[in-house]
Amino acid sequence: QGQQQGGQQWERQAAPPMPQLSKSKNPFLVGKARQAKDSVDKEVEARTLSILNKLTPQTYDKLLRQLLELPIDRASLLKMMIQRIFDKVVEEAAFAEIYARLCADLDREAPLVWNYVKIVRDESADAWYWVADVATSEAPEAEVAGPVASLEEGLVQASKVAAGEHEAKLVPWPHQGALVSLTKQGESLVKVYRAPSPFQGGQASFFYSFEAWTAVEQMAVEDTAGGPYKDTEKNGVAVAGQDEALRRGIKSTGLKRLLLNKCQEAFETDNIYAEIEAKFGKAGQGGLSAQERAQRAEDRRLEVLKAKKRMLGNIRFVGELYKLPKMLTDKVMHHCVQKLLQVTNHSEDEVVLMDPKGGPVLNPTGAITGEDEENIEALCNLLSTVGAKLEADCARDAFKTALMRLYFERLNSLATDRALPSRMRFMAQDFFELRGNGYVPRRKEDKQMTQEQIRSIAARDLGMGSALPVQAAGKGGGKGGGKGGDYG
Repeated sequence: QGQQQGGQQWERQAAPPMPQLSKSKNPFLVGKARQAKDSVDKEVEARTLSILNKLTPQTYDKLLRQLLELPIDRASLLKMMIQRIFDKVVEEAAFAEIYARLCADLDREAPLVWNYVKIVRDESADAWYWVADVATSEAPEAEVAGPVASLEEGLVQASKVAAGEHEAKLVPWPHQGALVSLTKQGESLVKVYRAPSPFQGGQASFFYSFEAWTAVEQMAVEDTAGGPYKDTEKNGVAVAGQDEALRRGIKSTGLKRLLLNKCQEAFETDNIYAEIEAKFGKAGQGGLSAQERAQRAEDRRLEVLKAKKRMLGNIRFVGELYKLPKMLTDKVMHHCVQKLLQVTNHSEDEVVLMDPKGGPVLNPTGAITGEDEENIEALCNLLSTVGAKLEADCARDAFKTALMRLYFERLNSLATDRALPSRMRFMAQDFFELRGNGYVPRRKEDKQMTQEQIRSIAARDLGMGSALPVQAAGKGGGKGGGKGGDYG
């Protein structure tokens, strides 16, 4: 399928044969190169998990730097990191605050250190593309064409190979090369690398390789490539195609965009138990012994609890992201609240519903019953997390303030509806008690703390004027509370 980008569309045509390079003396290296790439991906994933497992307030700055030092040179690696962070936070919702902070810091710093968005020059069409899933170097066992003395010579030679006017000789990848140029030559993506080469007197040498342009088209389908973009003018200001391609690429594959897509996908899942129901349905239970059926029932119960835990973890994480600057807007929060309350203030054609006085109108999208317990629990969790900030943000807008009042009226009607299960009613009542107390919980939540915060609390409880010294705070076995154990 075509990918609409900048008012233009990828054209699908039968691709001509790839440029013919000299036959490798070691054809088995192609498979080894693929294995090497997979090995690099697994190493980055393992290092990511290792860093996340050590994350505490005490180690935060150090581990943030370690994450930023990982060689994230492709969108696929960035997506892997986001998936690992998401998996951790939905399983450990009590630590959603520090994971949200981590994502905000990564989103701010990543464009400065991770070179995963690259631009491709198409001289024949005087246009530019962006790609986000091309590595900055070849795999260690790969083979490339060259060497040549300069980038210009490499581009000219690659053009001749693409046109069938030159036969390139393959050599082993020099291991230290870095990607310096991407161009579209016919129906091929040409990658040029700069690498030091001993047999060139220690001077820099250039190598090149080809990849079918269909690989870029596939990236476009997966939202990791786009184009073409040409020089144009917007509002009387000249816009270079190269700059527009880079801007679109960064916007389309930014960490925040990918992360929020992941959160939205999980939030919009209508039935979080669908896979469990398919796995543990009545089909396949025939012939099981009583003990096997009991074990199957217990396995199902544990999977249900896990699915519910992940759902609530995602809700908490979304709330913590909203509390941070420039991560989420109140528009997203209104969408979440309305979906969980099964109401909307938009018509089918997305027109905002208002009464004759210009106030908001909420229309129900469904009737809340005892089957919606998870939605109400998620709503109460979300409002408990973001309620104070959301009300403060909406206080500056009369329309949004009225919307909040309608939300609370509907939730209050559930709190007093004896037709609903008592657990649902009590959850709503607990939220209103929290709100009435200025969103200060009766019992303090367990939160990760630094050593300095722990010492200050201990000093206060002991009636001391200042924090305990390190030696005193460390007596008694020394394992700190919270996710990290020993914060030393």
